[in-house]
Amino acid sequence: MNTITIDSVDALEGVFHRIQSGEEILIEQLKIELFESVKFKIFGDETRYNGTLPASLVQGLCEFQNEMYKVYTLIKYKTDNLQRLGGQDREDAEIVFSIKPGCTEIITALKDLAETCGNAFDKVTQGMSPTQKTTCFLFAVALFGGAWVGTSYLKSEAEIAVKQEETNQQEAKIKSENERLTILKDGMLQAMRANAGVDTIERAEGIQEHVSKAYTGVLKSVSDADRIEIDGATKLNLSQKDVHEIIKNPIEKAKKEERNLELVIDSIKRTAEKITLSCREPSSEESFPVSVDTSFIDDKDEIALLFDAMKENRTVKILGSYTIRAGVIENGNASTIARP
Repeated sequence: MNTITIDSVDALEGVFHRIQSGEEILIEQLKIELFESVKFKIFGDETRYNGTLPASLVQGLCEFQNEMYKVYTLIKYKTDNLQRLGGQDREDAEIVFSIKPGCTEIITALKDLAETCGNAFDKVTQGMSPTQKTTCFLFAVALFGGAWVGTSYLKSEAEIAVKQEETNQQEAKIKSENERLTILKDGMLQAMRANAGVDTIERAEGIQEHVSKAYTGVLKSVSDADRIEIDGATKLNLSQKDVHEIIKNPIEKAKKEERNLELVIDSIKRTAEKITLSCREPSSEESFPVSVDTSFIDDKDEIALLFDAMKENRTVKILGSYTIRAGVIENGNASTIARP
């Protein structure tokens, strides 16, 4: 069995697209080298953040560990009830924190936790196919590495003014990598919502919630810091304002927009009440569901356009209300169907 090393956002994206194309890739084939650890570097009041560990930060790290325990429990037992964790489970999912002097820098050994979560996915015997387990695992890895933060917090401009052009280019590259990882994570969740069963979707949504709470717990504990760097698969530079915004809204909110989109239809499922389409934009490989209420859209010609478009591999225009989060379309409800 071939080993696949994931050591960059490109590699992670490549494996996900291979799975989406129908290739079966098992978790045991994957070697995760996207990050060794995740580092929190905290800058601020030197009496609090100069190689020291204030009580509030200790509490934040405890919350980080607790939420990551919930991630592990959810994967292994399909519940976030920590009473399900046995002594060995707690030992397996325990995170080792270390601290460096100077500014306060906390290093969390998340690579080991990622591997532990992969082993837990392997032991799931019901409700998830091998492909669904691998996709959900990759989703968790992306979140651990930095995709827990919404794209609205990823600035397009450098946080600190710099003179050298190379440094500017490096800053732009970092911002781009952050955004790519977050968009990739959103695409994975979208794919699972469109194609996977309830067990997979519930695990994925729970993992996202608890990873986000883990990181937010640390941010809450140092909310008086001037700025915070979080270095994992990508590097986040957060100002005090960013930190406060993330604490208020840890998971970027979805918004509904009225759009008239030209879409490719990959599949159609029909029931007595509605038609569910698996759609994507022509330039994208990421699909999302669009619901057509046949009690509202009862024109036979409009409905026929959907089936003709799928059979003939043509696009169709669908006007409707779309749920969008971080620039990614999650789902839609059609109101009008027309030719492009």
